[in-house]
Amino acid sequence: MRGCISRHITLNAILFLLVSIQLTGQGLTDSNLPILIINTDGSLAIPDEPKIKATMKIVDRGPGQRNYVSDQNNPLYLNYNGRIGIELRGSSSQESPKKNYGFTTRMADDATNNNVSLLGMPEENDWILGGMVFDTAFIRDYFCHSLYRQLGNYGSRAAYCEVIVNNVYMGLYMLQEKLKADDNRIDVIKIGKNDNSLPSLTGGYISKADKRTGGDPLAWR
Repeated sequence: MRGCISRHITLNAILFLLVSIQLTGQGLTDSNLPILIINTDGSLAIPDEPKIKATMKIVDRGPGQRNYVSDQNNPLYLNYNGRIGIELRGSSSQESPKKNYGFTTRMADDATNNNVSLLGMPEENDWILGGMVFDTAFIRDYFCHSLYRQLGNYGSRAAYCEVIVNNVYMGLYMLQEKLKADDNRIDVIKIGKNDNSLPSLTGGYISKADKRTGGDPLAWR
């Protein structure tokens, strides 16, 4: 029994190394998808929180065109070139070598949020880079959100892209809108801290069931 457990652990370790090699050992020079390039200040590793400062560029020549990493310094092909604050996202997914990220587009002062349009999506400043760690077909989330929008509801818009972080190719990702109250996202009336009586108390509420890292398996917010 002990031998079986040992072989099982060894196999898992080998698979982990193979995945790591696949993610970090491959270089990326060009793609038919937009290429998103992130460089953190001082090449710092991206933490769970808080967000750290970084620069992001999105190379996108347009539909049907080939994109090249070498175009990252050519303003003609940059969909975005500016500052962001970035952190890891998720709970169980953080155990994977392929991380999920949350980031905020910011002005040059690294403090003021910068509402911008990324890859044709409406202007905002809160975004998600989903690694689709548990979606091995790479289509489930994209398809479900798209179908939900076609039914007349709001679903997070998304675009596939290749991601490079600090000169390391991380793989295929989905750039998504973060769910939040906004005219172009979840269109509900925002409630302020002083809205404590009717009729102001009625209106925009967003709730979610979430997993807390290292805590209860389910937490309502």
